[in-house]
Amino acid sequence: MMKLTNAVLVLVDISGYTRFLQWNRESLLHAEELITELLEAVIDSAEYPLELNKLEGDAALLYTTYTDDPEAAALDVLKQVSGFLDAFRARQEQLIADGAGGCGCPACTNIHTLRLKAFLHTGEVVVKQVRQFTELAGQAVIEIHRLLKNSIEFDEYILLTAPFFKLTGDRLSLRSTSGTETYPDAGSIQYQVYFPEPGRVYAATPTAKPMSRPRGILEIMRLQFAILRRRLTGQAPEGFSHLPEAAAQ
Repeated sequence: MMKLTNAVLVLVDISGYTRFLQWNRESLLHAEELITELLEAVIDSAEYPLELNKLEGDAALLYTTYTDDPEAAALDVLKQVSGFLDAFRARQEQLIADGAGGCGCPACTNIHTLRLKAFLHTGEVVVKQVRQFTELAGQAVIEIHRLLKNSIEFDEYILLTAPFFKLTGDRLSLRSTSGTETYPDAGSIQYQVYFPEPGRVYAATPTAKPMSRPRGILEIMRLQFAILRRRLTGQAPEGFSHLPEAAAQ
């Protein structure tokens, strides 16, 4: 099944993900668990008709189609995305608070370095069903992914492409600026980018010291054994209080 339709696209991306994993090779399992928790907090805050299309490592692509009222669709999505940053920050602060004084691995002590970026675009897309999966294709899909690589020097923002901005206008009460990016396969893409309030208070950084490399290797072995035990018995791994099921132990 395949159809051509208009859609609003949202791509959310966690800033600092690559550096986060490079810093935390000894605590890779914790790092991946934390990234998953943060992405899930954002996805869970999305409401119909905006739905998840796919996860892409440290990013997630969401979309909604429309036929007769593009402005209403764009405004609904913009309102939801404005709340994504709050959902991300709230979960981030909770993860920091839950882990304070506990696990001292580099992942758990650097949660505060992560930020969220959101890209909003609209255009014609091909929606096709491949078995149980919905795939999106088309120039608009290419363009929004190209925008992940840009010249913006900040790591937390909401970016509206010119086609999307044309539908909503200047609705966000945030500091903003305009810009243009050029790509070989996507041409020039104009956008308006908004920056969250710089005075926003984040939770304090945990004071636990990062573990040494030998201890980190032992921690990986312990976690692998704990995850295997959890799969066999249904129990949560010990020593990691960030996750809800572990916190309940």
